[in-house]
Amino acid sequence: MTDVELGTERSGRRAAGGAVGWQRSQWGITLVVFIAFYGFNFVMPILPLYVRELGVEDVSQAALLSGVMLAISPLLAAFFSPIWGLLADRYGRKRMVQRSLLVFAVACALMGQVTNVAQLFALRAAIGVFGGFTSMTMAYVVAVAPASRASGALGMLQAAQVGGVIVGPLCAGLVADRFGLRASFTAGAMVILVGLGALTLLTQDDRRLLAGPA
Repeated sequence: MTDVELGTERSGRRAAGGAVGWQRSQWGITLVVFIAFYGFNFVMPILPLYVRELGVEDVSQAALLSGVMLAISPLLAAFFSPIWGLLADRYGRKRMVQRSLLVFAVACALMGQVTNVAQLFALRAAIGVFGGFTSMTMAYVVAVAPASRASGALGMLQAAQVGGVIVGPLCAGLVADRFGLRASFTAGAMVILVGLGALTLLTQDDRRLLAGPA
């Protein structure tokens, strides 16, 4: 059997039943999405307060700067996600998710150490440039799940994301109230690192899944 025929056969098997072991990876990536968004949202509710702590005393200016910082990450992610998608086709989607989580964790930890608003803005921008987490997790699931189950798998990812968004801000507020605003960034980074560990241990390399047995 030629390489072309073998590739066609494997593609047919994936379309019918998904990559071997895809369910384990689906549940794993769903858990990772929940943990990650739980960690991401340690930043959101306290950002306006943190901007004021960094020296912006005017309330309206602090609100404006906070809004810009919250918007800059998804704005830049919209431009750079296609680049990460091209790299994912070459190096694998799991690796791109690992990369984005590592960037998030490092940036979140550094945000807790900044001394001015410009540094905070630069880190928020870096998250947008080097992120691409959501699009890569969706691409991972679509790649390994059978076509007939892809919609349900994506729905689970969305539910996990919403769950993290709900729980994250509440826990962030509790941490900030007890240990201070900067501690919330450190806690968020630690949670994201837990997500990175879960991704590494619980999900399989999509390139190997898609290759299947020789």
